[in-house]
Amino acid sequence: MTNLQAMLIAGMVLTLTILVGCGQPEAAPTPTPAPATAVPESAVVSSPTPPPTRTAVVSSPTPPPTRATAESTPPSDAPDVRYVSSGLSHSCALLRSGDVRCWGSKELGASSPPAGEAFSQISSGGGHTCGISLDGPTVCWGAQDEAVDFGQASPPDELFESISSGAFHSCGLREDGMAVCWGAESPDLDSGQADPPGDVAFASISSGFHHTCGLRADDHVTVCWGANSFGQASPPDGTIFTSVSSGRFHTCGLRQDKTAVCWGWNRHRQLNAPDAERFISLSSGSFHSCGIREDGAPVCWGAEDPEIDEGQASPPGGESFTSLSSGGGHTCGIREDGAAVCWGANESGQSSPPNDLQP
Repeated sequence: MTNLQAMLIAGMVLTLTILVGCGQPEAAPTPTPAPATAVPESAVVSSPTPPPTRTAVVSSPTPPPTRATAESTPPSDAPDVRYVSSGLSHSCALLRSGDVRCWGSKELGASSPPAGEAFSQISSGGGHTCGISLDGPTVCWGAQDEAVDFGQASPPDELFESISSGAFHSCGLREDGMAVCWGAESPDLDSGQADPPGDVAFASISSGFHHTCGLRADDHVTVCWGANSFGQASPPDGTIFTSVSSGRFHTCGLRQDKTAVCWGWNRHRQLNAPDAERFISLSSGSFHSCGIREDGAPVCWGAEDPEIDEGQASPPGGESFTSLSSGGGHTCGIREDGAAVCWGANESGQSSPPNDLQP
């Protein structure tokens, strides 16, 4: 068994243990049933800040919103990277040319994009990656072992405007805003994360480990489905969000005043978003989350326990970023000069971008 297979299967076992109520980790909130559709309509009201559109999904694996300012325009000789998407043990960068460059674990093929294919979007998941090709179709790669292949790398023959990859499933938004998901084709894994409500149009969507959340298109109410053992699929009532990002057992949202709030499991302090900070974007990983402040500085929280702290919540100081993406035990971002920078776990090279993409 390869290292990545072991990590994915270990994640499955941990989830199953939690779901059956055995060996439940400490400090877990009381399980709450997942909402069938959405939080109360009072949770979201009309916002003066336009919510993300379906072409700019703000989940961790999908294209993050960029901090586009005149002073952040990279020099002409800078690496030509649009954004980086962090998976469990790999990372992929989408270049402005449409080419995809990946690094990290090669065990399941998630870091081996198809040759000669150009993409408009990419999204890295557990052991797979999906992208929307410039020609239109969605293409996925990875999960090249029957032990971890649950259909997450086999997209339907539909056209999508945005995509988001989770651990064992992926979701896409069609032009009409309808969500379509695939994967989790196993009774042991199916928590409903690949079964979106069929009568809801979404503005954005974010796939987590075993749950999915999105913003409804008509009123931007937050809707979640899938596993809810720790309340990760139960957004707080009465809170206005302009974006959401699904992690492993937690979810974070960006409120209208640009502050962050998180819900779900807090064993590793991944819910402890700083109260006083204002963010332009958020990204949730396995046991940590990160955000970009209005001045471009990255701020991360969580992963405070020695057994899982690999530096994923310790971003470099004194640097400004235009986008970032939190993965399993690492985080990657694009600096204002256009260079890809990563920190955290690096046992598979997932935090070591190719030299020509680095500073």
